Amino acid sequence: RRVSNLRPGQRINDRYVLRSPLGSGGMADVWLAEHLDLGREVAIKIIKPEVSLKPNSVRRFLSEARILASKSHPNLVEVFDIGTLGDGRPYMVMPRLFGRTLEDLLQQVGSVPMPEVVRLLEGVADALDMLHGRGLVHRDIKPDNLFASVADDGDERVLIIDFGLARVLQGASYTTAGVIVGTPYYLPPEFASSKGTPAGDIYSFGVVAYELFSGRLPFHRASLMELMRAKVHEDAPLISTVCSERVHPIVDELFRRALSRDPEERPGSCNDFIRALATVGMTPVTGVTRPVIEDSGEVPLKREVEEGSRHDTLDDQVPLESGTRASVLPGTTKPDSATG
Repeated sequence: RRVSNLRPGQRINDRYVLRSPLGSGGMADVWLAEHLDLGREVAIKIIKPEVSLKPNSVRRFLSEARILASKSHPNLVEVFDIGTLGDGRPYMVMPRLFGRTLEDLLQQVGSVPMPEVVRLLEGVADALDMLHGRGLVHRDIKPDNLFASVADDGDERVLIIDFGLARVLQGASYTTAGVIVGTPYYLPPEFASSKGTPAGDIYSFGVVAYELFSGRLPFHRASLMELMRAKVHEDAPLISTVCSERVHPIVDELFRRALSRDPEERPGSCNDFIRALATVGMTPVTGVTRPVIEDSGEVPLKREVEEGSRHDTLDDQVPLESGTRASVLPGTTKPDSATG
């Protein structure tokens, strides 16, 4: 099969014309394009030629597109068209987004106060619970897959933007036995024996909240195997022991439950967890000493976990433009290409 090279000005099915590349990930390329009939800017995510030769990867890509096209929620990125290039490669069409991922936010500010954690994640919690109620699990909740989109009026909303690893409960799996699916820092301890459950998503959601508030991940290890062993055999450190802010004892308990090694002990839903955090956030902290956090300088960066381990992150670029909120507010210049 002859594969066509994408280029600016190329027309796709006489509906879109490619303008410029926005980003590229392990599975797909993302292009800024224009809808020819509407004159509207869109982002088109096109599976890579080498990935299109892998049937399971193609099925994942199409499954992601159909999930996003069929599930309507304010905190899910929209897919409003799918199709196939002349060379047989599938694509999906999404809105062009402006803003930044929560990973970008963490890199820029380190951590955020609890009220801001709640504000950023309450819509995400509702979207995940909606998906769980309809028999879907995400399996890869992490800051890179949560995008704070800024509208023209300045309104900010966090969207779940990547469903490449999502699966239907009791449905077919497009993963290979023995392969770790997901991003290790956010995977639940039961990763090795589970194809994905709502409780696993709740754990990952809890890790994101933990990291946003404390600026640290619950587990840091030098290698993938050590990291996963720690998740299985050790409890996550109480957030009060790694956070420079004073922490209410109830917050410690809420995170202890969310990151429990026992799925049955976790909150019943993401909404249960985030609403409890919101309630505690309005309670004065008394009699709690602000901890002194010593930085040994030995904590590895996320990307320093050994490479080449057999795990699958499907860490694709998404159809968005990355930058600070200030750079995309009305009246300012929007960047021309993805930087994340």
